[in-house]
Amino acid sequence: MTNVHQLYFLHAISPLHIGVDDSLGAVDLPTMRESHTHYPLVPGSSVKGVLRSEAIADPKKASSHQLAAFGPESDKAGDYRSGLVFTDALLLALPVRSLCGTFAWVSCPQVLRRFNRDLAVIAPGQEVKIPYPATGRGMVATNEEQEASSALLIPKNGNEPDRVFLEEFLLEVDRCSSVRELARHLAAWIWPQDDEAADLFRRRLLVVDDNLFGFLTRLAMEVRSRVPIDRKTGTAAATGPWTEEHMPAETLLYGLVMGHKTTYLEYADRKDGSSAKTTTIRQADDNLAVVQQSAGNRPLLRFGGNGTIGLGRAFFILTPSLQGPN
Repeated sequence: MTNVHQLYFLHAISPLHIGVDDSLGAVDLPTMRESHTHYPLVPGSSVKGVLRSEAIADPKKASSHQLAAFGPESDKAGDYRSGLVFTDALLLALPVRSLCGTFAWVSCPQVLRRFNRDLAVIAPGQEVKIPYPATGRGMVATNEEQEASSALLIPKNGNEPDRVFLEEFLLEVDRCSSVRELARHLAAWIWPQDDEAADLFRRRLLVVDDNLFGFLTRLAMEVRSRVPIDRKTGTAAATGPWTEEHMPAETLLYGLVMGHKTTYLEYADRKDGSSAKTTTIRQADDNLAVVQQSAGNRPLLRFGGNGTIGLGRAFFILTPSLQGPN
């Protein structure tokens, strides 16, 4: 059987930090980013590790299906390969402060083109419509009557243009039915049973041009100062504070989980004290089913560092199907 794929989303509900070693200007501990776009990401190895811990709470009690899917323990790492591959979780929409509507979920054509490329792996021909705003402008959704349905618009007088105030930018925006369709499809996949959350997203989605979005991925990240504690005194240490960069709460990311055929190697003890090896072929859909069973109900998981201070909490959403809204 060929490889099988499924789409997943991460919805951060607290700031999320995937650390790297190098400092970034004034930030001592930046979050991990793509080298070519500089967009923040969550590496696939981190996603897989967290899902493995969710599925296999006790390795000694793990089933052969779970071990075949996620791979053996480290002492038997050379026995067989994992039957699952997780791609990096890439940025889909970044929450950015807005004068109206509190915050906007901001995306851009470049991000949506990449999303469509991955979507084509699973469901060819089922791409989302991509709005293309003019440079320095944005696009918001309309309702069915072609009136603006966005919560981001600044109240206006007379014939003033539609505008949003995003961070330090005052943008004129165009009303666009493509943004409405995009928001409906994404909301149906991320919040299939939560109409209130889906409506919140539909009314706060904003698409801007690629250049502005790239700037916002550097400007709108959350930077926190941390103070080391002296273990003897319990007070602030003399070495001084450091800064950390986080993806803000409400960040949306997406990726693919791929199941492939693998050979599971199992040991059985003989009566004479020796061990016998049994090999079993696990098909791609069998391995993917392990993720569906352990993470098919939107588990709230923790990704990245600083878990002791409540960071990194995110919903893992595995799409059961790619059917859009009716």
